[in-house]
Amino acid sequence: MKNLLRKVPAEVTGIASMLRHAGASKVCLVGGSVIDILKGRTPKDFDLECFGMPYSAIVTALSHLNPKEVGAAFGIVIVTINGVDIDINVPRTDNKVGKGHTGFDVLFDPQMSVAEAARRRDFTMNTLAVDVLTGELHDPFGGLEDLNEGILKATDPVLFVQDPLRA
Repeated sequence: MKNLLRKVPAEVTGIASMLRHAGASKVCLVGGSVIDILKGRTPKDFDLECFGMPYSAIVTALSHLNPKEVGAAFGIVIVTINGVDIDINVPRTDNKVGKGHTGFDVLFDPQMSVAEAARRRDFTMNTLAVDVLTGELHDPFGGLEDLNEGILKATDPVLFVQDPLRA
């Protein structure tokens, strides 16, 4: 997957390096940006999942970049560097506890594995993760094969139906 990293902007790898230096155990490109790059498209933004650091440490490590804590309830920080939008999140679980799209109990767990973090994602192709600094591809749910075959498959059918927006 080293070839994939050649398509990742220096701004994204720079953020990953900053986070590793600040104590992250792993920083992975996840979600739609991985799919876009694999399909030869240019992502409109880049999503990073930061393992081994709590949310507050991510905000502190990136404080000199004026991070936007737009998704604090979901552990999301956004930075924009040279016009490149980068969303950074903490691994989490989302459990449905109430009505609507906002009735979730969100638990952050920076120590969870890439596979555990990916389980909450809607489709297997969205579980693909690439370590931004090593190029290691994580595909715990067979997302690459499903992407190549054009198959939409729920990662976890029980979790999939918890979010009414997925349907």
